[in-house]
Amino acid sequence: MTWSIVSGSELAAISDDGLLTSVGFENGTIIVRATSVTAPEVYQEFTVEKKDFVDTGISGIEWDEVRIWVKGDLYVSGLPTEGKVRFRIIDMLGLSQLTASSEGVETARIELGRLASGTYILLVETKDGSKTFRFIK
Repeated sequence: MTWSIVSGSELAAISDDGLLTSVGFENGTIIVRATSVTAPEVYQEFTVEKKDFVDTGISGIEWDEVRIWVKGDLYVSGLPTEGKVRFRIIDMLGLSQLTASSEGVETARIELGRLASGTYILLVETKDGSKTFRFIK
């Protein structure tokens, strides 16, 4: 699979492994494409909204303190204890596979039992912004 940014390359960069990284502090829409190497006419696109960036990063949450790990289930620590936190797990085709939420806890546990083994993207959203993490089940 090859990864490319169809639109919004001024907002983000994407690695050969599909890791999307923010560039600068501008907000906007990024369209990412995953293309089959063996059949280039087969691809999937998904849209990422980059929002709530300010000149010091995302406000209201210390994203560099948020940690994730998999030990049977997915654990997310360093979350704000005030307000709702939403989680979305997205497969490498850009399809949403699971949603969950938490409120009032610093560490959340997301059950992964029904997900097949593979690489996924975790989208963590708070009232102050969002961030993605990549993990392997």
